[in-house]
Amino acid sequence: MNKESDTFEGSYVELISQILSNGVVKTGRNGSTISIFGGQLAVNCLAEDKFPLLNGRKMYFKQVFGELAAFFKGPNSVSDFEKEGCNYWSKWADENGRLSLDYGNTWIGANGGFNQLQATIDNIKSDPNSRRHLISGWVPHRVETLSLPCCHYSYQWRVAEGHLDMIWIQRSVDTMIGLPSDIILAAAWNIVMAELTGYLPGKLIFQLGDIHIYEEHVFTALQYIRQYEKVKDMPLPDYVVTPLKHYADFSSDTIEICNYDPMPPLSFLLKE
Repeated sequence: MNKESDTFEGSYVELISQILSNGVVKTGRNGSTISIFGGQLAVNCLAEDKFPLLNGRKMYFKQVFGELAAFFKGPNSVSDFEKEGCNYWSKWADENGRLSLDYGNTWIGANGGFNQLQATIDNIKSDPNSRRHLISGWVPHRVETLSLPCCHYSYQWRVAEGHLDMIWIQRSVDTMIGLPSDIILAAAWNIVMAELTGYLPGKLIFQLGDIHIYEEHVFTALQYIRQYEKVKDMPLPDYVVTPLKHYADFSSDTIEICNYDPMPPLSFLLKE
């Protein structure tokens, strides 16, 4: 078994343990958290055709793939997500189901803006050694008007030895609910970028800001660690990609996950 592909979930568990051991209790807009500030998580399994899903608890990856598909089209309502198979955005919508989001919309230049995503794809193909393969999702003057300001907000790619590596920068990290799904989202996005530029997907590096666990998630976090110990030597699942010609063609069925047999799911209260 290749050890490099086995470090992803172990590193995630170490991050949880670090928060619980060294974190500071803080009270924020939606409850109390235990948090640390500043951290990094590396995922190195994509090049081995292994997908970064937790084995210690079941992850519903299809919904995250649907979320990414909606981002690629510029979402403005709950229905934009639901028609892609993602059903968890209603918490942030108004009474009419409308959403004001910079996720996705800033990437593709919705509402007359610049299409950073297409430009980045074009630049990777035309100038692979450039250090400017970067997309920014943070628009300061819009933050107070958004349904949910971007938690992950900056993304950079590098071509190296035939692979496409990605750095993902995130200001706020809900470690138990958000981070495992964000890893799925980043992995799927990098697979799409590699497919559209002619490279193989490479490593993912997550640069994390305020990394926290909500106090009401602590008990279940410990339960997850106990479940992980039972499957820590289990290999990651395989994945197969349907060829793509354009990012907007991506759907929840584009990436097929194979040989995924995790521990049972765990329930965490989703914070608004």
